[in-house]
Amino acid sequence: MGVRMIELTKIDFHSKIAAHPMILIFFYNSRSAEDLSSTSVRRELETGSMPWTWAALDVDLAPEIAEMFGATTGLPALLIMREQVALHCEPLTAKTLDRTEKIIDGAARLDMSRVRRNIEQEKAGRAALFARRVCPTARRTPYPATRDQ
Repeated sequence: MGVRMIELTKIDFHSKIAAHPMILIFFYNSRSAEDLSSTSVRRELETGSMPWTWAALDVDLAPEIAEMFGATTGLPALLIMREQVALHCEPLTAKTLDRTEKIIDGAARLDMSRVRRNIEQEKAGRAALFARRVCPTARRTPYPATRDQ
């Protein structure tokens, strides 16, 4: 199966992510495209048997999306997502391609139901921590009655 390539924009980012359960997103801009083109990165990373979708996003046209994932260093970056869960995002250099390939292979083998369970446990833990930080009397103090009542 060949690698499919799509272009993402800030308008269609979320809908296209939802439509592709396994996606590798290459963040680039005019400065980084000169250093490491998406085609050379793609050629290096086209391995494995998983049906990954390859996508590209110009950070100059969608800076808010790049900021969401911390891909604003000026270097090209690769975001690995499965089932709308961001698993890894890192700037790409010629030196990091070997390690990135291993990370992609590892992401392909992840048990996503376990990953989602861990995410939900972490969210619940943060919510419990927030509840403990609130002043204890804040929950016990009733709202003051208004004079109209």
